[in-house]
Amino acid sequence: MATQFLNAITQNIGVTPVAVLSTTSSGTYTIIGLNLANTTNTMIQVSVQLFTYGASGDGTNNTNNIISQAYIAKNIMMAPQSSLKIITNSEKLILGNNNAILVSSNNNNSIDSIVSYVSIS
Repeated sequence: MATQFLNAITQNIGVTPVAVLSTTSSGTYTIIGLNLANTTNTMIQVSVQLFTYGASGDGTNNTNNIISQAYIAKNIMMAPQSSLKIITNSEKLILGNNNAILVSSNNNNSIDSIVSYVSIS
C-alpha cells in the first residue's frame, strides 16, 4: 500500500460553494488539515460543509443527487487578512466514497483554502 500526503489548493472562493476536495465511488481520503485565509480587507463569514453524493454510472460524483449534507462550520466570522484552521493538530476527518468538502463565503473572491490529506492506495 502506498501512502501519499497531498494538498488541495483552491483560490478566490466566494458566495457559490466550491468543492475543495472530493472523492469518487472508489476513493477515500483522511483530511489532516483544513486552513482558510480571508484575502480581503473586510470582515467575512465563511461556511464549510460535508456533502455525500450519489454516484454516476462512470464513478464520478453526481452533484445533482445529494444524499446528505452537514455543516462543519457555519457563518464563522473572519477578520480581514486573517486565517482560520478548521481541522488541525490531532483532528481528522474521513471522506468516504462520493463525499465532498465545500467552502463558501458571504463575499465574492474572498477565501483561499488549503486542504492537507492522506491518500492510501
